[in-house]
Amino acid sequence: MGKDFLYHYTNLFAFASIIKNRSIRFSPLSKMDDINDGQSKDFETISQYVFASSWTYSNEESIPFWAMYTNDMHGVRIGLPKNPFKKYTWKENPYHNSNFAKENTFPISEKKAKGENYFISPFYEEFFSVKVNYSDDEDKLNPCIKEKDQVYLQNIGTYKNKAWEFQAEWRYKLVCFPEPYEKVGNANTCFLMEQGVLLPVTSIDLKIDDAYFEQMEILTGPKMTGEERHFLDFLIDEYGASIKNPVHSSQLKIR
Repeated sequence: MGKDFLYHYTNLFAFASIIKNRSIRFSPLSKMDDINDGQSKDFETISQYVFASSWTYSNEESIPFWAMYTNDMHGVRIGLPKNPFKKYTWKENPYHNSNFAKENTFPISEKKAKGENYFISPFYEEFFSVKVNYSDDEDKLNPCIKEKDQVYLQNIGTYKNKAWEFQAEWRYKLVCFPEPYEKVGNANTCFLMEQGVLLPVTSIDLKIDDAYFEQMEILTGPKMTGEERHFLDFLIDEYGASIKNPVHSSQLKIR
């Protein structure tokens, strides 16, 4: 398996969307299986505004992952190089007050990020792509993130309880604000988020760069049937002909 690859376990229908659209879906931390994910002591509603895609840096097959995320081990595990997303150059500084010379390419286009009543804010690389840390320290699991009329979101979703340590998780994160770009950053933004104003966005899809898509690794689940394998092969022939690696089968023998 690839040296600097991350792995994602999923069912066949989600995989069909990934390979057909060449994209990875991000969901709010409030929808993750860990109910405590993305919590904050001073901002109860914050987890619905932070979107993430969860991966693992362990290349060893995981029975819990197969059981939890692949429709009873009938799905697949995909592997991709770290940070496989297509990069877009922004003309305008998405952080308003920070030094834009640091970086002006992000894994989401400026057009897609700026909605009529929302703004998807990309983190800089060191906050967008993070290794999850595991701890029982409540101050890390539930940090204080509010200061006056500002919220600091870099540490949201970077710590989880030690009970989840088996996941060896690496995740990608984005923030979606419930206001257009021009208004984000003022006191009203913080007020709206504290009130739990619902977003018009329920998921965010980021495009996989073609060069990384070609390097995709695919491992079939321990219980995949012949019919499911035919469907998988059809998807690859139809949408993934550029993928260079052969499909491998799980080495686990599970009844």
